[in-house]
Amino acid sequence: MSLTSLLAAAPDDRRALRQLKGLGFADPAGALRNLHALTPTPREAELLAPALARLLGELAAAPDPDMALNNLERLASQGERAAFLRLLVAHPGAIPLLARLGGTSQFLADTLRRYPTLLPWLLEARTMRQWLVDEMAEDLAASFKVFDRPEARLNALRRFKYRQLLRIGCRDILGDADLTVTTEELSHMADVCLAAAWDWARERLERLYGAPIGSDGASTGLAVIGMG
Repeated sequence: MSLTSLLAAAPDDRRALRQLKGLGFADPAGALRNLHALTPTPREAELLAPALARLLGELAAAPDPDMALNNLERLASQGERAAFLRLLVAHPGAIPLLARLGGTSQFLADTLRRYPTLLPWLLEARTMRQWLVDEMAEDLAASFKVFDRPEARLNALRRFKYRQLLRIGCRDILGDADLTVTTEELSHMADVCLAAAWDWARERLERLYGAPIGSDGASTGLAVIGMG
């Protein structure tokens, strides 16, 4: 049977299940359910059909095809499904990225599902490159400059962290960065996050208690000590 006919196959269609088994799905019945959930209407099946062969091929090449397809369907359910399917078909990098990400790291797949609007950002060439520490600091500063309340700034910091984790993790999974570069970028991200949090804590404490000084009247500063 043709691959596109899988989208309309009955849940117990033996030919469809054998075909999915041959493509590398350990749970073909579950894979068929996910394909149906991914395209619940004929219109959505029509939208995905031009890219279905490419999608199944990339899913089959993922470390865990079943997990990759399940994560893909869960991501599609987070927003406008038709727009998501059009993106899969139109952007040449969307399917490889989502298949590899969803079949490799559940943590990163859940992060993207939590922040689905980051997908177009991840598909930009200027995003998927090595970032210098100054660029990360500028990105974070731009994220929270409109916020005054501490809670809002902390939320912006969390979003920055997950945005950068997704970017760095995707580059690693896709083979666009080696271990040295990945480790360096993670270290830069941690430095930028700690620097921002330290600065906010210092400002708040100085407003409440004044600048920290020693017994000799000299400024003692503020330190962050990490143990682990």
